[in-house]
Amino acid sequence: MISVVRHPWSRGVSWLLCVSLVAPLLLMASPAQAQSLRRVRQLRVVVLDITPVARTGEAPNEALRRVALDAVAKELHTNRHYLPVPDRDLQTELANLNLTPPYLPLHQVRLAQALSAEVILTGYVASQGVRTEGDKRQAKIALQVFLRDAQTGENVNGATQIEVSRVIPGDTRTDEQLEAEAIELAAAAVVDRMSRYEIPQGAVLQARSRSGITINIGSRHGVKSGMRFALLRKVYDRGTGTMSLELAGHISVNKVYATTAECRAEKDAQTVMSEDVVRAIWQEKPMVADQQNPSPSASGDDEDDDDEHETAKILLTVALVGLGVLVAARAMGHGTATAESLRARSSTTAVAENGVWTEALVGSESAQGPGAVVKWAVPAAPSADFKAGAPYIVGYEIHRSNVPGFTPTAATLQAVVMGGHSSEYVDRAGLAGPRALQLRTDAKTGRVNATEMPATGAARLEQSADGLTYEWTPSALTPGGSYHYVVRVICSGLAQAGPGPLSVTRLYDLGPLTCMAAPRLIGATPGTDAASWSFEWEPVAGGDVYVIQVSDTVAFPASRTLTSREVRVTGTDGRSVTRPFDGPSIGQGFGGGARLYWRVGVRSSLSPRGALGVAESYVFSAPHVIER
Repeated sequence: MISVVRHPWSRGVSWLLCVSLVAPLLLMASPAQAQSLRRVRQLRVVVLDITPVARTGEAPNEALRRVALDAVAKELHTNRHYLPVPDRDLQTELANLNLTPPYLPLHQVRLAQALSAEVILTGYVASQGVRTEGDKRQAKIALQVFLRDAQTGENVNGATQIEVSRVIPGDTRTDEQLEAEAIELAAAAVVDRMSRYEIPQGAVLQARSRSGITINIGSRHGVKSGMRFALLRKVYDRGTGTMSLELAGHISVNKVYATTAECRAEKDAQTVMSEDVVRAIWQEKPMVADQQNPSPSASGDDEDDDDEHETAKILLTVALVGLGVLVAARAMGHGTATAESLRARSSTTAVAENGVWTEALVGSESAQGPGAVVKWAVPAAPSADFKAGAPYIVGYEIHRSNVPGFTPTAATLQAVVMGGHSSEYVDRAGLAGPRALQLRTDAKTGRVNATEMPATGAARLEQSADGLTYEWTPSALTPGGSYHYVVRVICSGLAQAGPGPLSVTRLYDLGPLTCMAAPRLIGATPGTDAASWSFEWEPVAGGDVYVIQVSDTVAFPASRTLTSREVRVTGTDGRSVTRPFDGPSIGQGFGGGARLYWRVGVRSSLSPRGALGVAESYVFSAPHVIER
């Protein structure tokens, strides 16, 4: 035994035996212990502002702002997922940039970049009053926060929470102290919920077309139908030798599968490429003061209501108010729906009126010249899908004229769009030549079949017992011309229970719509302030209202774009237009080292106004780089 202990290898053998005994204990550590040893990546966050939301007729309670900011910052400090920027650093940077509330989204992004933060926290806080019942007093608070990504300017996380203070018999605390306790409880809840939410992020697998984009994440990763994603493109900077992600637009989810999803490109996504990064956008509606009143309802709130139910009520109120305003705006003139056009949609046609409208967007259609995109909503009834023995929507007629309130005829017909789910027609200036189409109902199946026929050039629109015959010649659009549109729905089987004669029902009128090409840019001259910047472009036929936009990304998202006030331009006689940037300071918005892009949008002052009085979309030029 003595010889073993004194053997030169004895100490090493003893060490190995000890390790072999302890190792199983280390390997059998609980998941919670193992998780605590794992390093969690912290998001550096700027706690920028939480806006107090006042009841109708009352001034905002500024005391709630500071209490909410302090409570949220405290919870972020104690949560291992977040690393708040010190308030002294934030105040120093705000002073350097000369910024005061309310902060533009563009300024929020610049602040975060200057402070090396990844996200910006903003939000709303609203007091729902202090309730007294005998010797029991209780305050109720609604708190909503959002995290905005400093790279894209989009919201990537958020939470809304309703909390009440504790009930203490004989409570002598002031209303402010009760509200502060409720805010602290709400702050703890929203930070905890945000820390448990994982932002769906993936990449584009395939981009077959603008409406056929496949991404590599699906329902297992939290993707849902209707979800929006920011499209991020890898950009290599040769000067610094670094790779960064640049916002290239947005895509929306159409269909969701387990591990993939089918998406479509939105208007600002000019191109979609394989391996582009996609990052989900948090889509909760903001609790804005002029859109909703967070005070308790007239019927009274049950103190034991579930918090999620309370949150849903707040968001539902916002949605209903917004919907009511939108419906009222449409009724007052969006799409120029006249009393005559409303009467034309007679109830005897059995076409549901809800959700039926048209709108139009002027746009440049590449080599085929300027044109118009006419859009409409698919009627709720009859079905847009074919069902044997039942009425269904066959397609739509598109009519155009220079005369408002015109009567659709074969001479005004521009296209027959087949398919009940169709909701868009692109009217291009380059399309011309006679067309002929025959629609016939199959006696056995009841399905309507469309057959193209040789065109004679004669205009006709004939209806028979089992179908329709169209022959028409689309007319070319003239740049600068003003046009009116009528969309009519083609239905089958509306006259009786089973398959029957085809019928045509008139929908809303739309117009006037001015056909315009995109402006052609000449150049931009940087200056020391907004007024000294100079932008030059060629005027567009039919356009008299312009805007200038400047952004640090070619996608021009609203959160990273400065837009000038509208510029009215008339009587240029073909000469170029040169204007300063009448709007926020470009230097203050982007600093001095950013690569900037600019573009010009044009519209006609005669174009119809959109929902809530907002003008229809501008026709924008291709973006150009500003040489600084």
